[in-house]
Amino acid sequence: MGAANYTAGLLIKCLNYKEGIYTYPDIATIAFGNLGNFVTLFIFTLDLIGVAVSLIILIGDSLQLLFPDISLISLKIIAWVILMPLGFIDLKYLASFSCLGILTTIVLAVIVIIDGFARDERPGSLFNPMKTELWPTDWNSLPFSFGLIIAGYSGHPTFPSIYLDMQTPNNFQKAINISYIFGTVIYLSLAVCGYLMFGNLTKPEITQNIVSTPDHLIFLNKFIVWAVAINPFTKIALILNPINLYLETQYQSSPCNLWTHLRNVSTI
Repeated sequence: MGAANYTAGLLIKCLNYKEGIYTYPDIATIAFGNLGNFVTLFIFTLDLIGVAVSLIILIGDSLQLLFPDISLISLKIIAWVILMPLGFIDLKYLASFSCLGILTTIVLAVIVIIDGFARDERPGSLFNPMKTELWPTDWNSLPFSFGLIIAGYSGHPTFPSIYLDMQTPNNFQKAINISYIFGTVIYLSLAVCGYLMFGNLTKPEITQNIVSTPDHLIFLNKFIVWAVAINPFTKIALILNPINLYLETQYQSSPCNLWTHLRNVSTI
């Protein structure tokens, strides 16, 4: 968390280095020239698209728990059709929608904890927790866990667009500090409670464990799944906005300017 927080501050310093710097490729151009611009643009775009795809997968997996009769691929296609138009809406119109994402995250954590205290028998109980291990039972999975942990603090591709859209950009660092503290509390709460409730039986998504456990609170369980499914809808516009910002600032949304830029880079 400390490294992510520190690098977020460095990123904003780079944006304020001179006028006309709005995105990662702009920073790369000053530091490494046109070739750096092209490489950074490629990695930057691939990263954001990868995150968007992961959100679609998360929605599909969650909705299948609610609609098991519908194929997983169909649910993911439906999610994609709904999500993509949101990526072209300006962030200032989605501020209230983003609050829904924060609310669903809080509700999700609270309900998981309530679910744990509402059950006396394992698995799924915080009163009678499952057997846990201090060290990983499968060391090969350790790198994968690091990737999941880091993903919670990897919002840097979206920071330039957020900073430029803020009414008071001077409060950016304060906002980042609060966000990281809030996120850490939520992550630790879900991680600790989920592991105590299900131990080594914990699945990739805690909702899969809760829904598949009999005698749990049915209404709360479905509410949890809906919360997980709704949350990505509030993030997709934020994830794709940096790409829109780059096209707007660099190419004035003109495809011919983009191809001209690629031809110039190819001659390096």
